[in-house]
Amino acid sequence: MVIAIIGVLIALLLPAVQAAREAARRSQCINNLKQYGLAMQNYHSTYNVFPPSRGGPKSSDYSSATDLNDVNTNHNCQWGPAMFTLPFMEQTPRYDRLWSQKTSDGRLPWPWNNGTQTNVIADFYSEPYSAMLCPSDAGRSYPGYTHNTATGVVYPDRPHATKNYAVCIGDYINDNRTMNAQRAMLLPLQENSMAACADGTSNTMLFSERCTPAEEGTRLVRGGMAYGIANIATNPSNCFSSLATGNSKEYGSSVTLTYSETGAFCFDGRAYTSTYSSILPPNSPSCSSSLNYGYSLAAASSYHSGGVNVAFVDCSVQFVSETIDCGNVGWSPGGTSASPNATTAPQNESNYGVWGAMGTRKGGESKRF
Repeated sequence: MVIAIIGVLIALLLPAVQAAREAARRSQCINNLKQYGLAMQNYHSTYNVFPPSRGGPKSSDYSSATDLNDVNTNHNCQWGPAMFTLPFMEQTPRYDRLWSQKTSDGRLPWPWNNGTQTNVIADFYSEPYSAMLCPSDAGRSYPGYTHNTATGVVYPDRPHATKNYAVCIGDYINDNRTMNAQRAMLLPLQENSMAACADGTSNTMLFSERCTPAEEGTRLVRGGMAYGIANIATNPSNCFSSLATGNSKEYGSSVTLTYSETGAFCFDGRAYTSTYSSILPPNSPSCSSSLNYGYSLAAASSYHSGGVNVAFVDCSVQFVSETIDCGNVGWSPGGTSASPNATTAPQNESNYGVWGAMGTRKGGESKRF
C-alpha cells in the first residue's frame, strides 16, 4: 500500500518537475533573445543603422555601400547578424579572430568552413555560442557539419556552432541568392535605420526561433524542410501538402526532405538556413522549391509548447501562439500589381493577418497579437 502511494506521488510530481524545468528553459530563451535585441540596438547606436540580414564586412576600412553589397565574391556577403553583433554580445575576442583573417583587399572568408579556404581559423566556426541556443531544443547539442550539397557527404572534421535564433524576413518568400523586395526590418545586402520602422518598434519583429534537427533523418516538422514542394512562391499554403495525413507534426513518408542545414552555421545569413517568413504560423512545415538555392518558405518553430518566443525591434520579447491570425496564407507574395506585398506598394497592409503585420516594418498597420 505504501509503495502504491509513493508511486502515485511520483507520478504526480514528475510532470510538475518537467513543467518547472521547461519554464526555466523558456525563461533562458527569452533572456537570450532580449540580449540579442539589445546587441542590435547597441550596433545601431554605433553605426546609426542595423546590420543587414545577409551582407559583407562592416569596419572602418570596409564600410561603404559598394563594399557592403560586394557581389564579386558571393559567399563573402553571406554573413548574418550573429557575426555583426559579436562585439556587442561580449564576444569581441571571437570577432577579432575573424577579422584577423581578412584578406588584403578587405574581404572575410565564408561564414562556414568548407575546408578549402586558406584564411580560416577553425575554432572561430566550431566554438559553441550558447547565447544563440534555446535550452529547450535537443538539437542544440549536435554540431553543424559542412556537407557537399550535391552529394550529401558530411565532413565531421569541420564542426560548426549552431543557432536557434532566425531573422524575420517579413511577409515574403525569399530566393536565397537574390535580393527581393522584402518588407522586414532587416534586409539582405542593405542597412535600415530605426527611422525605417514606420509601423512602430514594438510591433515589428527582428528574430524568432527555428528548431535545429534533433537527429539526421527525422521526419519531424520542427527542424526539417520539405524539398521540391511546387508553387510555394505563388501559394504558400501548398507547403501544408508536405504534412503526413492527419499529423501536423511530421512530414509525409512520400515527401523528400533536404539535408537540413537549419541553424547549422551560426553566422550564416542565407534564407535557407537562418531566416523565417511571417506567412505560415509558428510550428508549421518549412518548404523549399529546390535542394538549396531555390525559394524557401521557413516557419518559426520551437520546442516550447504552443508557440515561439519573438524579439521585437524595441528589444521586448513576447511569446506568440501557433494559433495566431495569419490571414490568407494562400495569397501570392510574389509581387503583382494587385498584390499588397508588391514592390510597387510597400506601404500596404499585409494579407497574412496579425502575423504578417508583425513582420513588416512599414505596411501601414500596427497590429499586435
